[in-house]
Amino acid sequence: MKAKKYFDVHMQINDDCKEGYFIFLMADSCAQAIDIIRMKALYEDENDLFNIDYIGEITEQEFKLTNARE
Repeated sequence: MKAKKYFDVHMQINDDCKEGYFIFLMADSCAQAIDIIRMKALYEDENDLFNIDYIGEITEQEFKLTNARE
């Protein structure tokens, strides 16, 4: 059984009101995190998938503080 991993993925966008946004999720790897974002349409705009500028692993505690769903 693999240990749970938690990720924060940042989408860089150039918008009038913001510069980007984070998506927090649980996955086995960075690649699977991107697949989950794509499959569950967790992005704001499909083009945002081409603007991922950061993927980082976070702790379970940090993940829980984001109020993201497992």
